[in-house]
Amino acid sequence: MLGARFSGLPMGHIGMAIRLTIVNVLFGLGVAFVFTRALAHVIDQPPAAIFLAFAPGGVTEMRHLPESRSAC
Repeated sequence: MLGARFSGLPMGHIGMAIRLTIVNVLFGLGVAFVFTRALAHVIDQPPAAIFLAFAPGGVTEMRHLPESRSAC
């Protein structure tokens, strides 16, 4: 479905969309990293868990973590 939205667009627009997506992802990761570093000093949680909590779908993935560990 997502790819169908790009049907008929000039390659320049697709290239711009890719560049903007990369900038958006890097900005989001940067903000999550900054807040992770700040919160790691305040709350008693591992930095990896804090970072994952900021990720889209991160809380959902963390819910499945105990299940995946017991399956090993």
